[in-house]
Amino acid sequence: RDLHSFPTRRSSDLATPIGTFSGDDAFERLAVLRLGGRWAFPAAGASLAPLVGADVELLDAPLADGGMSGQGAALAAGATWAPAERLALDLEGHAGWHRAAIDLGAAGLSGDGSLQRVGLRLRAGWSPTPRWTVWAEAGWSAWSADVADGERDLALDGSGFAAGLALAWRPSARPGSVE
Repeated sequence: RDLHSFPTRRSSDLATPIGTFSGDDAFERLAVLRLGGRWAFPAAGASLAPLVGADVELLDAPLADGGMSGQGAALAAGATWAPAERLALDLEGHAGWHRAAIDLGAAGLSGDGSLQRVGLRLRAGWSPTPRWTVWAEAGWSAWSADVADGERDLALDGSGFAAGLALAWRPSARPGSVE
C-alpha cells in the first residue's frame, strides 16, 4: 500500500564494558513498506470526518557494510476532508513499534532490539476510479532504537522530514443506507 522514506541521519550512543561512545552518522536510506487500512466515520453528507488506521510494516535501512531491518505495526488517528468528489486530504498522527535487527560489519556489532517511531503526516489523494486512490504524503517523523549484542548496547535516534507514495483500494464505494 505505501512506501515511505524517513530521515537517514542518526545519532548513536554505544555502551560497552569499557565506556560509552557517542557519534552521528547516516543510513543510505531508511524506508518503510506499509500495508494497512484507514477507516473514516463521516456524518451523512459531511466532507470532514475522524480517521483511524492500522498498519503492518517492514523497515529497511542499509549501510555499505550492513544495516538495520525491522518488522512491526503502527496505529494512526486524525481527520480526513473531501473538498471535492475525487479529492481527499488526510492529517494523521502515527506511532509504531518494530522488532529491529542491526548489523554494523565494520564495528563488529550485530544484535537485535526494538525501534519506536512517532510522527505527523499530511496526505493528499486523488481517486481516478471509485475504488482506487493514489496518495502522496509528507510529514515529520522521529524514531528511536535500542539494540544489544550481548555485551554492548546501542541506542540510535533520528528525526526529520519524511515523504511517501501510496496506492489504496476501497472494497466498497457504495454509500451506507440512510434510514
